[in-house]
Amino acid sequence: MKLTRTCIAAVTTLSLCATAAPAFAAASGGTAPSQAAQATAVVQQATGTTGIAPTTAAGDGATAMASIPAPGGAVTVTAPATATGRVSVTAPNGTAISLGLPAVNAAPGTTSPAGTTVYPGAAPDTSLAVQATTDGGARALVTLNNANAPTTQRFDLGLPADASLRPSDDGGYDVVQTPAGGGVLTLGHIDAPWAKDANGDPVPTHYTLDGTTLVQAVQTSATTAFPVVADPLFTFGMGLYMNMGGAALTATRASAVVVVHGGMVVACSGLAKLPTLISKFLSVACSVGVTPSLISIVKDVAAAPAGLQATACYQMNLFDSGKGWKKVNAKNCR
Repeated sequence: MKLTRTCIAAVTTLSLCATAAPAFAAASGGTAPSQAAQATAVVQQATGTTGIAPTTAAGDGATAMASIPAPGGAVTVTAPATATGRVSVTAPNGTAISLGLPAVNAAPGTTSPAGTTVYPGAAPDTSLAVQATTDGGARALVTLNNANAPTTQRFDLGLPADASLRPSDDGGYDVVQTPAGGGVLTLGHIDAPWAKDANGDPVPTHYTLDGTTLVQAVQTSATTAFPVVADPLFTFGMGLYMNMGGAALTATRASAVVVVHGGMVVACSGLAKLPTLISKFLSVACSVGVTPSLISIVKDVAAAPAGLQATACYQMNLFDSGKGWKKVNAKNCR
C-alpha cells in the first residue's frame, strides 16, 4: 500500500438523484441498478475516475479483477463477489496482501463501467466500494449515508509471511519485512486516510492498529453534511525497497566490490560462494523474486557512495536498482 492522492468532494444526495445512472454489470442476484448507480455516483464524485484501473469480470469468489503493469510482471487486484469477501493485491512474484471489508451483510458487488465495485447496504446506513488503481493499489471506500452510520470501520489485513505494519510519516503504515541478512524490506504502503462530506469539507479521520486490523475512525459532528466518503488505500508489488543503515551498507559495499571485480556470475543458486554480507543481501532479492536484477543490484551496491553516515538510513528499489541508493528517514531502518 506509498502514494499521495488528491480527492474531490462527494456529491449531495439531491444532486445524486439528478445524476444519470450509468450502465452496470451486476453480480448474479445483485443489487438493483438504481441503488448501485447512487452508491457509485457518490464514490466516483469523491475519487474521480482517471486513476481507476480497467477491470474485467472474475470468478472464484471475486466479481472484478484488474491487472496493472509493474516491474517484473503485473500487479493483480481482485474485488470480492460479496462485501464479506476479501480484497486482494498480488505482486508479480506471487506474494499477496488482502483486506477484509467492514461488512455486516454479504451484499453482492456490482461493477460500473469505470471500474468501481459497490456493495450498497453492506452495513447499517453504510455502503462499501472497491477500486483498483492504476498505480498498483486497491482503494476501499466507505460511504456513511447519514448520521446513524457507524463512524468506526475495521479492515482486517492479511499480510505476507513475516511481514508487519510500521507507522509512516504521513499517517499511514508501511508493510515491512526484516530479513535475517540485515536491513528492512518495504513491500507496500497504506496511505494516510481521508474523509470528506457532501459539501467537500474534510472530516477528521485517523487510523489505529489492533493487531493486524486497521481501524479507521471518522469524526462526524452536528455540522457534517452527509453522505461522507472515507478511504483507505493500499499499494503492494509496484516496488520492493531495501533499507540499510550506513554502517551495514558500507560493509556490504566492500563485499560487492570484490564480487564485481572478481567477475563472478551472480545467481540465487550460487549465493553461498559469495562474501557473507553480499550473500545475505542478495538472498533478500532472491526471496522476493527479483532474480533478473541481481547483477545490477550487486553493481549498485558496489557503487554506493563512499563516506556514508554510519547512523543514517539508505534505500534502494530492488525493482529499479539502476537509480541506486538514496538517504531516507532513519526510522526506515529500525
